[in-house]
Amino acid sequence: MRKLLQKLKSNRGATLIELIVGMIISVIVLAAASAVMAPMMRVFMKSNELAEMNLLLETLSGYIIADMNRATDDIVENSGVIEITTGVEVIEYAINVDGVLERNGAAVLDAGFYKGKKLDENMAFTPGYTFTLTVLDRNGDEMASREFAVNPLGIP
Repeated sequence: MRKLLQKLKSNRGATLIELIVGMIISVIVLAAASAVMAPMMRVFMKSNELAEMNLLLETLSGYIIADMNRATDDIVENSGVIEITTGVEVIEYAINVDGVLERNGAAVLDAGFYKGKKLDENMAFTPGYTFTLTVLDRNGDEMASREFAVNPLGIP
């Protein structure tokens, strides 16, 4: 015990062997931590991407649903364009070649909001007042698709 106390009180410092052992232990701990963090980061990135897609779909559908709810005449689809007649105007929704939703020829949201994703140009619409929006990735593969049902107030 006395030798241990004397060694602790000495100002000699750590030996090269002690430094190497400490570095090896540090490398092992860091490797284990990175092995745990990599899958967690992938899950985080995927959940963040899903949240962005949901936000995009909810925001875009909100515009269409609001206009469909104001419809006073039948809502029709003509060559991929949804035409909504309200008491004041005719509103046309279409998806352009860049995959951006347009309302009467103007983008509903800035293209930067899409964050590299785009909408499928074939926006499905059924006479039962439901429409489907599909999000595609950069390669054109389907990432998410949602169907929205609307009950227009002005149409009996």
